[in-house]
Amino acid sequence: MEDLNQEKEIRLEKRDVTDQDILPLLSKVLKESKVLELLSLHENRLTLANGQLTSGLAASTTLREFDLADNQIGVQGAEQLAEALKKNKSLTALRLVGNKIGDEGSKAIAAALVVNTTLQQISLCDNLMCNLGAARLADAIRLGNNKTLLRLDLSCNNIGDGGAEKLANALLQNTTLRELNLGSNQIGDEGAEAISNALVKNVCLRKLWLNSNSIDDDGAKKLVEGLKLNFTLREFWFNGNPFSVKAYMKLLQVLEDRKSGKIKRSPPEGSR
Repeated sequence: MEDLNQEKEIRLEKRDVTDQDILPLLSKVLKESKVLELLSLHENRLTLANGQLTSGLAASTTLREFDLADNQIGVQGAEQLAEALKKNKSLTALRLVGNKIGDEGSKAIAAALVVNTTLQQISLCDNLMCNLGAARLADAIRLGNNKTLLRLDLSCNNIGDGGAEKLANALLQNTTLRELNLGSNQIGDEGAEAISNALVKNVCLRKLWLNSNSIDDDGAKKLVEGLKLNFTLREFWFNGNPFSVKAYMKLLQVLEDRKSGKIKRSPPEGSR
């Protein structure tokens, strides 16, 4: 126990451990350690349902990175984790990839983001999230007190046009988010149009993933229009959509024109 309290990083990855195997000990370490900054429990069989580890997270004053990817957390574990995030004042990065938390678990995490003031990046990739979960997360980044969130990964879920529209509305007001990954979802032309409209006014987003969605030529056309009027986006992924080669080339051209300086406009107020 004393040795673990001296570790800056603890990695227990791919050990097939369960809540009963390790969580009581780790919870105590989280509460007592003055140096622990990274805890990786990637690819185990953890559920967090009993609240032991999350009580430690709530009390930790040093942990900055927490990797829980590819466990069995589900809705109940996400709810326990969310309660801890409301109290924790040190965590900056959280990975919940592949935990099947769904819309209900996403709603709990969103509620935590409304009050959390330290998280800078969160990955909810591959979690069976649909429009409802995306909408609640959109509300969190639009209305919440969290002014630190820089990266949000919602890729490989089931988000459609409705969720994309809510996230686009959030981008109209959010002034901190730098990266938004919506790749490998079910976003179509209506969602693409909403995001395009947001790009015209948003002054902070630097990277956007819309690859492998359901965007057709109409949506691609709207994205071209938005990109022509956006001053701050630096990287944009759009491959793997069902639009035509012609639409694809138009998107490539507008991106090339931006890089070459052929598209110029005065930066929006607040982007300098």
